[in-house]
Amino acid sequence: MTNKFVTDEPAFAIQVLIRCVSEIPGRAQAHLRSVIGAFDVYRGENYWRVRGPRVFGWHFGADTVLVRRRFDRRFRTGLAKPRRGSLVTTSEIAGLLKPPSGRCQSPAIARSRGWVLPAPREVPTYRPGTGLVRLGYVTDVNGDERLVGVPLRELLFSARFGKAGFGKTEEALAQAIEIARLGGGVWFLDPHADGWKRAKPYLSDPALRARLWEVNLDVRGRGKRLPGWNPLSMQGFTESDIEDRVDAVVTSFAAALGWGDAAPRAKSILTKACEALCYLAMRLPADCAPTIFQIPTLLDDETWRESVLPALKPSVRRYWTDSFPKLAPDATTVVTNIINRLRTSPTLSAFLGSSVTTYDVRRAMDTGRIVFVCTTGTGETNKLITSFMIYDLFRAGRSRADTAADKRRRCDAFVDELAAVDGASRGYLAAILEQLRKYGVALHAMNQMPDRLAAETRRALLQNQSLLMTSAAAIDGARTVAREFGGLVQPATVTELEQFHHVVTVTLGGQRTTPFKIRGLHVDDEFAEHFHPEWNDAVDQALDANLARRPIGEVLDELEDLDDRILAALQTERPTPQPRRGRPPTRGSGAGVDLTSSVE
Repeated sequence: MTNKFVTDEPAFAIQVLIRCVSEIPGRAQAHLRSVIGAFDVYRGENYWRVRGPRVFGWHFGADTVLVRRRFDRRFRTGLAKPRRGSLVTTSEIAGLLKPPSGRCQSPAIARSRGWVLPAPREVPTYRPGTGLVRLGYVTDVNGDERLVGVPLRELLFSARFGKAGFGKTEEALAQAIEIARLGGGVWFLDPHADGWKRAKPYLSDPALRARLWEVNLDVRGRGKRLPGWNPLSMQGFTESDIEDRVDAVVTSFAAALGWGDAAPRAKSILTKACEALCYLAMRLPADCAPTIFQIPTLLDDETWRESVLPALKPSVRRYWTDSFPKLAPDATTVVTNIINRLRTSPTLSAFLGSSVTTYDVRRAMDTGRIVFVCTTGTGETNKLITSFMIYDLFRAGRSRADTAADKRRRCDAFVDELAAVDGASRGYLAAILEQLRKYGVALHAMNQMPDRLAAETRRALLQNQSLLMTSAAAIDGARTVAREFGGLVQPATVTELEQFHHVVTVTLGGQRTTPFKIRGLHVDDEFAEHFHPEWNDAVDQALDANLARRPIGEVLDELEDLDDRILAALQTERPTPQPRRGRPPTRGSGAGVDLTSSVE
């Protein structure tokens, strides 16, 4: 009996309290005897014995009137008062030990924050130059931490959810920087410009500067520089492309303003206006091509409209001479209102009011450019710009059908704050997810809650994702993501994730892995050797050269007199009218009569 304490096992003073309760007389006593009998399996040199003496066949135990009150107090409070010598080792009571359950609220319990399967062995360790993109740090079953990666060829679409500030954007930004540094094309829609500020010092190497594009629509001041983007420009296009150019503008307006099928007249007016301006652009020099800000001029300025109509071909001109005058005077208001609101923003006016286009997303895709697009935040004007950008990405991707499949250069498009973008794109994000993979465009989306997305976008994203990642989330969002994990991760586990920790599944070898936990990437840690903020001025000069960026004030001054310059260019191009020839004499059998008389 004394030999058991020779080992190094810890010893415990122990007392077991058992209570059975039943409303049926005699059942509690029967159950109590059964439980006491179950302890016979531990009988040996040491054995469990019910406390209390026996006198003349009567057992004075815990149910005795004088003892019951102390027993109930110990049972209620957990205070133990074991008998002297009631010592056991760990191995003797191992079968009775049980981990604390989820219902245990004691603050003394160390919480595990949920349990997730360890990373599968097939998840490869990241090594540079092996075609892998960094994913995060996993802890193996032996306790070692390693950096793992995912093959870029299998990273097609990704969905990242979770609370703000918990690392989903930081993770995506680190992957975008790595793809860019590996020579891949990147298009990053950053609604608040924070991502670009973080990434800029890590993409400032001289070898990368020629590929950098920045479109920051959050700048203010006439001296700030912007590229130009004219959706109605016909430079490099032919008459057969007018239909696509018009459709891009009209669809973007309709999506941003929610016209749908409820505004057929507005869409018709806008379509004919864009068509007319595209035909004008084909007749004009590139530096005075009309922009969307000439749409109100065409619709509301009758004198200007009459001056440009002769430059249009008859089938286009006929609408303006026959149908347009029959419309109600206020019919054009729904079209011009949003354009006039855009015109009140100097930054947006300079970006969309430049006749010459220098921002071309199709060229960016084909040449592996690193593009960061920073929009202006919230509001209808931002929705319109975002709608333009998303639809232009979709249109540019679809236009790669003219290129052989093996010649299409991969482009990774990252979209932050997807819910705000989804509200403006009206279904085109779903179309990108469903159609653009075959054209070499991969979409990576970040959003706080999956339930905030439009149903068609959420379904397309979850259906086509090859990487699904979540950080800590509210319970509703956690349930949505947990369903995609196939029940292998509980929603409560997702809600308890630590900051910068994620649960993720990836596609490897065409198969989806089980979900596992990673510690997320930090740009500062992963690319510390490439951090060069002292090169920012050189990067700005390269951006000005790459996109031919001009001062906002200069573009606004040109926009002020663009209407007049268009008329002057058309007048210069138009040939001098020749005198109309007289009608030839009518042929017949009668004698001719000369009706011309001279005046003395």
